[in-house]
Amino acid sequence: MPNTPDETMTAAQAPILLFGSYGELDVFASVTEAERAIDPWTLADGQLAAADASGRVLRVLSVGASVRLTDTGAVDPEQIRARLAERLREDGNLDRLVERAVERYGYRC
Repeated sequence: MPNTPDETMTAAQAPILLFGSYGELDVFASVTEAERAIDPWTLADGQLAAADASGRVLRVLSVGASVRLTDTGAVDPEQIRARLAERLREDGNLDRLVERAVERYGYRC
């Protein structure tokens, strides 16, 4: 069965932000790029979190030997802003911190 994004995920605002359990931050150009890059074994500790640039909270699911990002329906820009501020060790609004994350880390592929 092909992995086709549903309508809600095509609306995800790039970049996609992936927060690891040990303070890691990965930045992806798209949902598809994130799904391709995430290894399912990294979900073992249950501490991987994802969001888009607008603050939409994404669910990270292991599907066989691959990973799928789905929309949780939750939007929490302040929580995403706070996580970015912590990872980047700087303050600012969500848009600015997303820009800084891309500048600092670039897009992972």
